[in-house]
Amino acid sequence: MTGVVTRLATQLLSRERGMKTAWPADGIATRMTAARLITSVDDLWYPSTTRNGRRSYGCTGTDMTERDADRDRRVLDRLEALGRQGVVEAAGGVPETAPDPKSAFYAMVGYEVKPTRTVPRKAPDVRDRVDLVWHEEADRTGLFDEDGEFLLFFWIPGDPTGGWLRVRDPIGTRLPSRIAAATGNREFIAASLDGRHMCAVSVEEYDDWIITHSFETAR
Repeated sequence: MTGVVTRLATQLLSRERGMKTAWPADGIATRMTAARLITSVDDLWYPSTTRNGRRSYGCTGTDMTERDADRDRRVLDRLEALGRQGVVEAAGGVPETAPDPKSAFYAMVGYEVKPTRTVPRKAPDVRDRVDLVWHEEADRTGLFDEDGEFLLFFWIPGDPTGGWLRVRDPIGTRLPSRIAAATGNREFIAASLDGRHMCAVSVEEYDDWIITHSFETAR
């Protein structure tokens, strides 16, 4: 991986503007600065297609079993970390109304995406402001149900798969900061249980973006 990063740094760091980075096989494209691409090479995540309901790692037999076991351990670690921040897995499973994971992901990172609101990353109270603005938009779009439940896009670093997790947040404040504390990543995607609305945080070069999206016209 070090060699890849070195070559990317040599070729790309002279670029001042963001570039469009794509995974054609998955139909995904995202905007990304050269510096961000280089520092994210070992931790890029995106929803990947599974085959026959099973994860595809490009290996078989014992290797697959070991990878599944390792992934299961990391999933449990991530769920426990979220739980310590008050975000707990809810009963009932993911409803059929959940938006397509790829569509939600692209609604956050797509090249043409524009933020609903922004918070300058240099602001001294940037974390508090992101928390406040995100909750204002989540409330405006009706993200939470009456029990504080919603869908959280769930992934773990190094795993090419991802999908929705039905969670409950009884605390109701500072959710972006608590998710970041649990995952180590300030970016996340949340959606309403009815699959109509999404509210996400994307960390850009100069600002944190709060992105909202409605799936009503596509459903």
